[in-house]
Amino acid sequence: MFSKIIKTNSKAVICHPCSLWYMDLAFRTAARFNIPIIIAGWTKGQSTKQPLMSRCGCNVHQPEFASMAKATNEFLDAYIKENPKYKGFPRSMEEVLRRAKMRQKCVVLSPHWFLPFESETHVEVIKKELNWRLPRLSYPAKSTNCYLNFLSVYLSMKHFGYTHYHVEMSKMIRFGMLTREEALNMLEINFDEKLIEPILKKLDCTLEDLSI
Repeated sequence: MFSKIIKTNSKAVICHPCSLWYMDLAFRTAARFNIPIIIAGWTKGQSTKQPLMSRCGCNVHQPEFASMAKATNEFLDAYIKENPKYKGFPRSMEEVLRRAKMRQKCVVLSPHWFLPFESETHVEVIKKELNWRLPRLSYPAKSTNCYLNFLSVYLSMKHFGYTHYHVEMSKMIRFGMLTREEALNMLEINFDEKLIEPILKKLDCTLEDLSI
């Protein structure tokens, strides 16, 4: 699916189908073992209350996300039609939620929504107690995202000129949780094609597929 997004030059955001997949899997696992609460990692910039979980931690109906959501939905519609084995793949977080409600009652909570302190506080705890270290390279800075995130960020900047992280941090600036300077430092693109190329190779893609 990720390879198809790249090779068709789709504007679908790689993070979107991934989040649909893992949240659908999380809800199905919760139903299987009768687990009532799923602990997630949505940040205050993504959402601050449970109902917004239906929008995958961000409101896809906001103007900033409308083009991204439309491109992802169009891609999934076409991809699922071409690949019948994926007919059960959810097309939206609303669909994931509807399925989950039919199976059992389960809520999603993120500690970031209500903890009074910022991530640096508990990062210091796990550094001390578990000898944990931040990744050498990540985006945004000081985050712990996967390698596909670098590719997702590159393509979002190419197609839209911004990423969902820009939208989230803009919200946090308005809420007084972050300064503009802090956001710009974290959002600085700190990687290039040298990092992206081996990621593409694992998807059977090349830099040429990105029209670089």
